[in-house]
Amino acid sequence: MKTPYQEMFEEVYAPGSLREAMRAVTKLERKPRRRVRWLLAAAVLAAVLVGAVGADSEGVREPLREDLPVIGPVILEEELGRRWVEAGGILDEAQKEVIAQAVQNVRASDTQDGITVSIDSVYVTEFYLEMLLNIQGEDLAGSSGRNLVTYELSGSVSSAPDRSISHSYTGSGDLGVTADGTVVRSLHLGISSKEGLSLLDGAELELRLGCLKTYGDGEWVLPIALAPSVDREVLSLKEAAAMGYPSADIERRKETEAEPITLRDIRVTSTGFQFRTDWGCPETGVYLCLSNGTEIKHGNASESGRTEGPHKVEGCWPAPADFSQIEALRVGDTLIPLRP
Repeated sequence: MKTPYQEMFEEVYAPGSLREAMRAVTKLERKPRRRVRWLLAAAVLAAVLVGAVGADSEGVREPLREDLPVIGPVILEEELGRRWVEAGGILDEAQKEVIAQAVQNVRASDTQDGITVSIDSVYVTEFYLEMLLNIQGEDLAGSSGRNLVTYELSGSVSSAPDRSISHSYTGSGDLGVTADGTVVRSLHLGISSKEGLSLLDGAELELRLGCLKTYGDGEWVLPIALAPSVDREVLSLKEAAAMGYPSADIERRKETEAEPITLRDIRVTSTGFQFRTDWGCPETGVYLCLSNGTEIKHGNASESGRTEGPHKVEGCWPAPADFSQIEALRVGDTLIPLRP
């Protein structure tokens, strides 16, 4: 039967050594009683202090971010699987295997000013790089999503080592915080397709991060080495009809009706898509149509060009698809078959 002191102690986070000391105190002679009470109070106070700062060789417990949900440990493959389902896909064993083969282990980390940032793995498309950042250390409990706002990706691809890539896109969002205080952040980085370079060729990259804390000018540097991708199959069409608008301006679209436009140089792979127009902007929403009847809505995408002139659209799927199942592309309400 547990004594009241033992029951109270079980609710306090403390290292094993301190727990044993506490239990030993409860076995002391009742006389002198006043001394036992003093020892018990001291032991409980020490347990609370140790639990608060996590300063013990058995583990580190950081204070939690109050603005984030508490989540269990998550890996990139699981997060990609979740996005695939949210976008309309079926996550069976075959799809899990497709995702697993597309993810590369990188194991990079850096520690500055008491904060450690680490990456375990990355998912690579032609122009996008996706990863989960694990951020742990001092002063994170009082931070928020406004922190960690500076990212810079640099380096070169293996097919053109003398040419530098151009970082053109950044998107991020916090998934939550694990029980030990680690903030898990989803990070999406893109390079410019204008350079004619592809991350699928393999690359030597360097990711620099700043503004992890509300003060200080520390910079975290993470090297990322990418192996060339084996999956390089492409489905392409020179042109196809679709519906679109004369202007890319959202407000002006409301004042006009959709009309026929031509999509040119259409390219679709297991990881993403790309096409352009001579004029006008296509209807929103790009979907990958698979042979199992599902339609996968695009993940990250970007548009470039003049407001009322030539337009270019490119993006990636939320996770890699089985290339053999790809049948068509849907742009807005227009279905574009990709195979004979």
